[in-house]
Amino acid sequence: MTGPFDPVGRVVEVEIAIDQVTTVTPTEATATVRCMVGPVRLGARFDRIRDSRAAVDLELTQILAYR
Repeated sequence: MTGPFDPVGRVVEVEIAIDQVTTVTPTEATATVRCMVGPVRLGARFDRIRDSRAAVDLELTQILAYR
């Protein structure tokens, strides 16, 4: 996925690779991802999935990091 915006609305080039998605509610999901290009910050919004025409509107609301 690519396409989050910074606080003043400029597109920031980041990319995450989604490994697993678990649906929590019809409007929430938990995803296990890897940051490929970043950094990705809380509040980042994603508007597209690479190689797809489908529009998305996803917001990053929590980060739990592990190594």
